[in-house]
Amino acid sequence: MVHRDLSAASLGGGKSVEIRLTRERLIVTNPGGLHGLSIEQLTGSDLAKSAVNQRLYDLMRHVKTSDGSSVIEGEGGGIAEILRACRGSNLTRPHF
Repeated sequence: MVHRDLSAASLGGGKSVEIRLTRERLIVTNPGGLHGLSIEQLTGSDLAKSAVNQRLYDLMRHVKTSDGSSVIEGEGGGIAEILRACRGSNLTRPHF
């Protein structure tokens, strides 16, 4: 949610996150673009951060689950983790 544009313009008109599972792939579509990042920055070796909802991001950095784990890691490593998991499972690299 910290990466999602929650403005009326984004949420209206059917612009919602879509998750589809086919025999060949998992497809996640999140309209709204990359706010402040290029695809090269997103998939590069440096951990790039871009929170659309900065206040929500700041709040969520301090929220813990019932077992004490962080809700978000807050260091921009989500995409790097996805890429590592795909490589480790011999899956096709995600298309951004």
